[in-house]
Amino acid sequence: MLKSTMIYSYTDLVAELKDIIKSAPQTISNINITKAISDDLNGTILLAQQLCVDISLSNLETYKKIKSIEIESVVAAIHTYRFHDPYVGAVLIRKTESQYYLDACCRGAIDGDSHAEFTLLKLHVGKKKYSESDILLTTLEPCTKESRKQWSIPCSDLISQSGIRKVYIGVLDPNPIITGNGTKFLLDKGIDVIFFEERYRKQITQNNKVFLDQFQIGNPSTYKDIFDTFINYLDLVAMEYYLAYDLKIIDKNEEFESKYESLSIERKYSNIFYFFKNMTLNRSILSADREVTKYTCTDDFALFFFNNPKKIVDSATLRLINSSANEMYDSDQLIDSSLFMMVDRIETEMKKRYSFFVSNTSSNMGLSYLKRLEIRMFPNVHKNDYSILREVIVNALVHRDYKSPIFTVIELNDDFISIKNPVTSKINTEVVSRLNMFTYNSDPTNSRLMRFFMDATYCERKSNGMKLAKEYAEFIQYKLDGNILETRLNFSSRR
Repeated sequence: MLKSTMIYSYTDLVAELKDIIKSAPQTISNINITKAISDDLNGTILLAQQLCVDISLSNLETYKKIKSIEIESVVAAIHTYRFHDPYVGAVLIRKTESQYYLDACCRGAIDGDSHAEFTLLKLHVGKKKYSESDILLTTLEPCTKESRKQWSIPCSDLISQSGIRKVYIGVLDPNPIITGNGTKFLLDKGIDVIFFEERYRKQITQNNKVFLDQFQIGNPSTYKDIFDTFINYLDLVAMEYYLAYDLKIIDKNEEFESKYESLSIERKYSNIFYFFKNMTLNRSILSADREVTKYTCTDDFALFFFNNPKKIVDSATLRLINSSANEMYDSDQLIDSSLFMMVDRIETEMKKRYSFFVSNTSSNMGLSYLKRLEIRMFPNVHKNDYSILREVIVNALVHRDYKSPIFTVIELNDDFISIKNPVTSKINTEVVSRLNMFTYNSDPTNSRLMRFFMDATYCERKSNGMKLAKEYAEFIQYKLDGNILETRLNFSSRR
């Protein structure tokens, strides 16, 4: 253990620092390194950089928080994500008369969660005088007035006022409020700023991966606030399925548990922050007026990602009728869930409803259930990757008028599948005529919904759906009755 009564040579310092770090000290006080400075000044500065990196990891509270993300759920992690602070260490080499002393500490070592430089200069070393010969080292760029208004004085100001004229910095603070500003402040005050050697910068970056990643995806505070606003409404399963598709992690539902669920919690909630950032940028999520502390979202966002969109959009409910001459299939149910999962629910009901005549053969084993179903329902059509059944269902949901109080009705019948949808005045007899000729260029009533479904590869890109439907022309019929558009898929044969 380093002793304040001993004068350390460079060789002694190398040996002692290796041992002391193993005990994870939060502070090191008043160590005489006069001989080490005399023996090898540059080497001692490098040792101080290493000590700075090592002592930063002594903050046990930060360590516990960062490690906790390995066992937390996505929801728990997202709630605490912005509170994962960085590991920060600070070292001061100060000259008193003809002697040099070393002091060090980590962030939060003495006073709660105070910054390492603040703790070292104001609380730990205290009222001792500094000189232009003193050297301060810190693993993270000192904070500025804009970022730390709660402190009586930010670290950059404190350093400037102390009289210290040489500062070593590990890495820039990723917080956009601080990035470069702390360094510029010191330079403007005539302080020499030198960066750590690359090997130590790499260590700092690796140690602070969780903290640094937060700012790679925007301001974590903002996106956590957005998440908190919608947490009681969000269908997290739908959101995670969407992310898995959008990020190309999975290609089909069957892969979700094997591929997406195997991701680390850290990766998952990083994905969620990216998601909220993108939703904010494309204005699916809107900042509210200044008088309102919450956020607002578009109807399309609520329809696609809320577990009960009817709370926001009155006519989000879908009625699913399973009709048959055989009473064992008869059922009538209302589905009020996110549209993304609604499609999955409809497909599940179709699978139960029609499974008795879909066989597994060597030629269709690599195809999804819906594709196998289509091959039996619609023979001699192209076996492409996209499903016409899903395409028609998604288009009905995208083009429906959600201001109408009338539900969308999907009927599963022995001989056909019918989708009756309330539509806007955009859909008229001329449009229906073009639909039946498969020449209609899609102009979605709910454009963001179409975007979401396309991101998740749940439907074709714009206009390609019509090209796909044309292959099934003899089986598909569109009919307009008032403001209700019916899409009917007639089966050529069930057996």
